Amino acid sequence: MSRITAIIAILIFALCSCVKETAPPPQIQIFSPSHLSDWGVGDSIFVQAQVNSSIDLEYIEINLLNTSQISVNPVQTLYPGGSSYAINTYYPVTNSALESGQHYFMLEASNGDATERAYVNIMLSGIPKRSMALVAYGYDAGSLPHIYKVDSLLQESLFKELSGDFKNGAVNPKDQLVYSIGEYSGSFYSIDAQSGTIINEIQATINPPFPYFTGISYTNSLVLLGLYEGYIKGYYGNGALKFSYLMSLFRPQKLKYDGTYILGSFEYYSGGAPAFGVIYEISGAVKDILFTAFETVDFFRASGDLVLIFGNDGSQSNVYTLNTNSMIITQIHAFDAGKIYSVTQTGSETYVLSHDNGLIYYNFGSNNSSSFYSGAKKGILCYDEVDERLYLSSGNEIYSYTWPGAAESGPLLMPDSIRDIHILYNR
Repeated sequence: MSRITAIIAILIFALCSCVKETAPPPQIQIFSPSHLSDWGVGDSIFVQAQVNSSIDLEYIEINLLNTSQISVNPVQTLYPGGSSYAINTYYPVTNSALESGQHYFMLEASNGDATERAYVNIMLSGIPKRSMALVAYGYDAGSLPHIYKVDSLLQESLFKELSGDFKNGAVNPKDQLVYSIGEYSGSFYSIDAQSGTIINEIQATINPPFPYFTGISYTNSLVLLGLYEGYIKGYYGNGALKFSYLMSLFRPQKLKYDGTYILGSFEYYSGGAPAFGVIYEISGAVKDILFTAFETVDFFRASGDLVLIFGNDGSQSNVYTLNTNSMIITQIHAFDAGKIYSVTQTGSETYVLSHDNGLIYYNFGSNNSSSFYSGAKKGILCYDEVDERLYLSSGNEIYSYTWPGAAESGPLLMPDSIRDIHILYNR
């Protein structure tokens, strides 16, 4: 027994002697920026710090985080090449979409064995959000699509003429891009919002009598493109393809990204029965696609697991909720008889609808609705959250309404029938 004990002891000693000693984390001292110092978008933060390690450093990263510890500015990486490094450099704040308020300046250093982080609270002033223009998409069958810019005084100017036909558009304030898609022959265009230069173009495959594109949206920094053959394509703002998912048996119509899921209205490939679906953005896996008795007009992510859906069931218009956890759709509100034509969100729980009975105000919190402008024409709505103004396009006319209050201005008579409108902000 003593011999076995001795052998075990020798083995334990041998194993312990083989364990590699790991170096402790690097030590970081930040001298600049100072605690609660003020910086703005466009500034270059002067960075002065000392990083020491018992072994050679592999890298040092300079980063800017929001209060949720999410990186909100490009990372700057340094490669010291030694065990001690004095930082004297500038870190530019280039993200024009940054919100004003407290942020964390962070240094991260690694020596391969261990990583250390050091933080300094700083105050950041973002660029104030402002409205650049109402972007109006005009198109009459047999003519070319036109994109116009309309100012708050209802004065229009031609921004861009395109070729092919037109389906709908979207705007990307972060990258200052205007998007347009055709239906049968028009391309997917990414257009510089200031110069009008076409940055990227994806041509439609012309295959009559079938359309090619079915819809486009820009939500949560992601462009979603629907194709008639069943594909959902996701693009970064710069036009690079992120994913391409095929929805078997369903054609995507209206799509939005809520940060986790791709939410969308669909039609069944045979007969066109309406449906609503939830897809995992990260993988393309379908959580579920539910057939509906109603046609979806628009939808919005509400509180918790709920998605608010506005739809028409024949000549009756209703509000529904979809629980993305249980995947159950529930009707929660019925409007007076008549159809909804468009919906825009005016607050965290408030919406305005273009309806057969005029403009209708709906409050999700109280689940109540009221008609406030019965004389309004039917058309496409959008809301300018900065200037607090509603816009309505109907045929070749554009109307403007103060909000709240709904004092009407217009109409502005446009050269074409307006098929879509969006607000372009500066960020």
